[in-house]
Amino acid sequence: MVLSARPQEIRTSSGPRSHAAPRPAAVQCPRRALLRRAAVQRAGAPAAAQQQPLPQPPPQHREWAVIESPASSQDGEAGGSGSGVTTAAEGFHPWRWGSRVHYYTAGESGPALLLVHGFGVGGHHFERNFADLSRRFRVFAVDLLGQGASWPAADEAGAVEPDPELGALKYSAETWTLQLVEFVRDVVGGGPVYMAGNSLGGYLAVNLAAGHPGLVKGLVLLNATPFWSFRADSGRRGLFEAAGLDGTVPVPRAVRATIERLWWRNLSSPGTVKSLLSLVYASPVDDERLLERILEATQHPGAIQAFASIVLSPKTKRSFDENVRRLDCPVLLLYGQSDPWVVPLWGQRLKRAVPHAAYYELSNVGHCPHHEAPASVNRVLCEWITAAEERLAAAAAGAGAFSSDSYDDGGVGPAKSGGGGAGLAAAAAAAAAAAVAAGDPLLVDGPLRVGESMSVKERSGVEVLITHVEGAPRNVFERADAALWALRRRLGGGGAAAPSAADARAV
Repeated sequence: MVLSARPQEIRTSSGPRSHAAPRPAAVQCPRRALLRRAAVQRAGAPAAAQQQPLPQPPPQHREWAVIESPASSQDGEAGGSGSGVTTAAEGFHPWRWGSRVHYYTAGESGPALLLVHGFGVGGHHFERNFADLSRRFRVFAVDLLGQGASWPAADEAGAVEPDPELGALKYSAETWTLQLVEFVRDVVGGGPVYMAGNSLGGYLAVNLAAGHPGLVKGLVLLNATPFWSFRADSGRRGLFEAAGLDGTVPVPRAVRATIERLWWRNLSSPGTVKSLLSLVYASPVDDERLLERILEATQHPGAIQAFASIVLSPKTKRSFDENVRRLDCPVLLLYGQSDPWVVPLWGQRLKRAVPHAAYYELSNVGHCPHHEAPASVNRVLCEWITAAEERLAAAAAGAGAFSSDSYDDGGVGPAKSGGGGAGLAAAAAAAAAAAVAAGDPLLVDGPLRVGESMSVKERSGVEVLITHVEGAPRNVFERADAALWALRRRLGGGGAAAPSAADARAV
């Protein structure tokens, strides 16, 4: 059974229903201070700026419904749930601009994991991940405002009532980042959480982690886009604002009509959506419901307003490069090798900027690995977060080793090249212990060491080779890019990251 596109709304008679787990009193933790000290010592740079203040939340209530979603894999496959379905909750919570934010949640215990989708889809894009992930984590997948089923209240002309604190609505990356910040606080329970973002979702997760480090325990980037929008945010009213070209809703009618004629009609057509899915997926898309959901969102009365605002809205206050240099939490890069947009070169750049990140590549997988290869992604993500939890706990306690007895790998152990007969659980625990002993609490390898691989067969029949790569360039274009990056660093424009072995070989 697939997720309902229009969920039944049930309001509890006893008041708000919260999915948040009890929040411990000392959530800001010695772990965060330890991570900050380690990052400063490693980079030789000043500590990141203080967290941005959080605006006050609106009044709360919850609407929810029970749904079922297909599991990502079958018995005997890596990460298989066996049951075929998992129970989840689908609901709304009120937010700014009179909006109702739609989200999914699954899992009753474990660390909180927030999944953030890419442009044009919604939280439903992670339905193939719910079954496996919810057995270990409290999983949340939210629809960004203006996408999926999250929309503001608007009149017939498309006007949205200004927020008392923030003013007019703009569908900008900063607005979406604020939405995620307040979702973590108001729905998840305050953080810190693990975040996994695909494409635009990865860009937003990095922006959030850089601006609010206390909310993020660890970061998983799934073919994250390194850029968004084309216009810088000047921070003051100028020509764009005066002309109504700053993304403020409602966008002037003439401007909106031009954007609709030049881009929107074509981009929102079934043929174009099908073509784009075929382009970014390495294998034929076998999910007709995905196409229906994407097209359904384009038919919302506010869809063209949202798209026009997105086109005109400014960039984030900090660049993506600046944000990644601020990251002081464990980071996993999980990238499909066959992505025509975010090609492996972008993953290598990110690895150079964040040396402590673990960089995994998936063969025969494109731009949306979580949907195209869910068993593979679930496998790595589950074991990486488990290893990160062990490392962070040990680092906070000053311990130097763990026992692998408490690590549950589900009884599945795919063969690893160069891994001998040891199970993945023991390997993950050993890697975590080694990193702590080496004094780097941010370094989390996950189930594989650098150079190791494992193979997972997806339900689609595609065999995916998962490899923990060093991130070194492999062709002339990648070598040239690495050399230019190293030169830029030497000239003072490359940030605080230490040079890697890959940089040394490139030059």
